[in-house]
Amino acid sequence: MAADKRMLYGDSRTWKRRLQDRMERSGRKQGVWHSLAYHDYFENYIEYRQMGADGRIHIVRQYAGPLYRQDLSKGSYIGIRFVYLLLFAALTGLLVLAGRSGAGSDSRWYMALAELGVILSLAYMGYILLAGYLFVPRQMTSGDYRGSSKALMLAARLLVTGYGLSALLRTLYLLSHPGEAHSGDWMAVCCFLAGAALAAGMYKTEQRIPYEITDADEALTRETDTLITYR
Repeated sequence: MAADKRMLYGDSRTWKRRLQDRMERSGRKQGVWHSLAYHDYFENYIEYRQMGADGRIHIVRQYAGPLYRQDLSKGSYIGIRFVYLLLFAALTGLLVLAGRSGAGSDSRWYMALAELGVILSLAYMGYILLAGYLFVPRQMTSGDYRGSSKALMLAARLLVTGYGLSALLRTLYLLSHPGEAHSGDWMAVCCFLAGAALAAGMYKTEQRIPYEITDADEALTRETDTLITYR
């Protein structure tokens, strides 16, 4: 049967326009519904229907957007991932050390809230590293790139904010309550400052990694098809 091709648009459109396009393309009268997350996931893919050997209609998706590749030697490519794992372990260790310092100011709710933000940001970074950055192919689609490099930089920025805010709040508290300060409190401040510095270094490192970008026309010749069957 004739191929019914359509492009799953990326984030160059507003969400309202994308929502309208989604409803028009998915054919709601036929009971088909695709979420915005679906279209984000398949950004820059061409989609078409094809009759399979089993007599069923299959949805075939072919990537037609730019391909991203870190312009690094094999050793540097592996090394930067090892460094990121070490930095993630160090960031986690600093948070644990700050929590075990016996700081008397830990009971303040606003400090606990700031540290909760650090914990959530660390969990997000761990997910990005273990579920994305470490295992994406060297030739990345726009979705791979967004879910690895861009997401890692976002996690690093969140950690800079979380660690920095924790250090600032604790320092202000100690300066306003000098009688309650002891060595554990200042040790926690140092841990938070070190964490903010490490996260900032991680962000700057990833930001400076060069990428080779293959344009969309050349990308069409790459074997990056994904076959998905709707039952």
